[in-house]
Amino acid sequence: MSLFRDLPWPLPEWIARAGPTRVRSTSLDNHDRRSITGGGFVWSSSTFILALVLVLYASTTWNAVRLFWRRRSRFYAAMLVLIVVQLYDMTFTLFWLYTGATTVQMVLDYLACATFTILFSVLNLLRFRQIGEATWPRTTIFLGMCTALFAIYWVTHMIIGWYSIASTGCYGLPGGVTNDMFAIGYLSDAALNGALSTAFLVQLRAMSRGNVFRAGMQRYVTKAQFLLVFESVSLAAVLALQLIDPAVDPLWMTAYLAQGIRMAAYCTLLDLLTRIMARRRKASRITQSTSLSGPEAGGAGGSANACVLAAAQTRLASERAASGAATSRRAASGGKASGAPSTIETMPPSLQRSADMSGT
Repeated sequence: MSLFRDLPWPLPEWIARAGPTRVRSTSLDNHDRRSITGGGFVWSSSTFILALVLVLYASTTWNAVRLFWRRRSRFYAAMLVLIVVQLYDMTFTLFWLYTGATTVQMVLDYLACATFTILFSVLNLLRFRQIGEATWPRTTIFLGMCTALFAIYWVTHMIIGWYSIASTGCYGLPGGVTNDMFAIGYLSDAALNGALSTAFLVQLRAMSRGNVFRAGMQRYVTKAQFLLVFESVSLAAVLALQLIDPAVDPLWMTAYLAQGIRMAAYCTLLDLLTRIMARRRKASRITQSTSLSGPEAGGAGGSANACVLAAAQTRLASERAASGAATSRRAASGGKASGAPSTIETMPPSLQRSADMSGT
């Protein structure tokens, strides 16, 4: 605290002396025990990034719970599982890995890493299949095969890690092999996520070029496209840095930050896609209903529906005209030529009496 008095304060000298004097009047030891901060500020980039990650996870958790409560979608339930396993992996790396983790903790961490990557890739595939399978069947099959190979890699990685724990009692293989395997696995995750996001982006652009969107929907599509690009680029950049120089981020905090950004963007994207598809279905129903009213609805579908409707109306008019002509012939012949009763005979008795009373 002596630095406080030596600073060039533009204040009277007695005010500059008052601060340190007042601090010295208390016990610094008791102050350190009572406070939640230390006697001075020490910058920690890991703590700073950890705070950002926790804020992102808290925000994503709230959005996932809120959207799951409103829509009961399995995607939001899976997002909650992803957040839990990612928080466990981060806690293991920061607090247990370098301080003597137990065997159970190491086994669970390998399981958490494999669960996170495989479940996220499956969610991406299901997201694309919902809107792109009918348009891109071969692409969907190819991406499904890539997802299966990716899952096999992570299951193999998990089994190798478990074998290393059982044989040596240590986490991972010696020589930095485990770090490289994690980096390659996460980089493959980024590549697969980029492929799925690119296919999804192409499908969204194809949908936006059609006439299925109402006014104002282009804004949702543009925002969804930005989120797809942002989550892919952030993850790929962080993992490339980890492969180039692992010493820059030995705790993988930037990777956890990228995953937090990815999950937050994914949850927001799911909400946007739900709105897009809901309005798309509503717009399609409106288009179909207006196309039945005549050819002014536009499009090949509207013209075809108008032709069908015109043919049905013409046929109905012809049947009514033929029915009217047959009725006139029966009335003229008294209903005897065709064997059918005449109209006078089929008139109700009350109407016959009223006709007789009127003298007709």
